[in-house]
Amino acid sequence: MNNPPPNDKSGEELVASHAELIGRVTVVWNDVHRQVGQLFEDFCASAEARDQYWDIQNDSRQRRRLLSEGTFALQEYPDLYERLEKTLAAIDDLAQDRNATIHTYWAIDLPAGKILAHRQVPSHKSLRRDFEEQFNELLKKLSDQWRSLWNLRIDYSDRKAGLPAATKGPT
Repeated sequence: MNNPPPNDKSGEELVASHAELIGRVTVVWNDVHRQVGQLFEDFCASAEARDQYWDIQNDSRQRRRLLSEGTFALQEYPDLYERLEKTLAAIDDLAQDRNATIHTYWAIDLPAGKILAHRQVPSHKSLRRDFEEQFNELLKKLSDQWRSLWNLRIDYSDRKAGLPAATKGPT
């Protein structure tokens, strides 16, 4: 194997920066799902149902469960339900990019000084050629959805307390 040119990152630096990007996507995805779970807890009166929710091992099923619970909890607030639907649909749309991040087999192309999808293993169907841009866009979009869920929780709490909505959700 050839040594990389002096200005290129070493293999360790490549792996570290790539691992950081994947880790950031993972952490933000988990933050979004914690917000999903907190909304479920806000909506659900049953301690048993809340415990069962956290036993669900599939993010998509948890989101569907939240939407179902939101149908009842947000009956008096159709605008909040619409925001919930839109936000969960947006998260559903981001799931494939998240899966491409997490479930791709990666390799180091040290002579070229970059990380790439492993050539001997099929890539995830949603992985784009410029995956760094894809993953950075994903981070921004996930952060937006986290914020949307956060604002929805605040507005729901305010309405339950008889206060006017303090934030405006996405349109």
